[in-house]
Amino acid sequence: MRWPLNTTFVRPTVTGRLTGRGRVVTRTGDNATLEGILYDADDQIIATATATALVVDVA
Repeated sequence: MRWPLNTTFVRPTVTGRLTGRGRVVTRTGDNATLEGILYDADDQIIATATATALVVDVA
């Protein structure tokens, strides 16, 4: 089974602080759609990503 990860690089960045923010967009049963955004120190978007993941119980 394949679980896609798509990344888009929006702009280059220089050395400095980067902040990543992620969230679960949807979850249906064992499948989840995820989204992430990477920001630079000026709060400009550097990259975005989406993924589909399999949710598993580790307990």
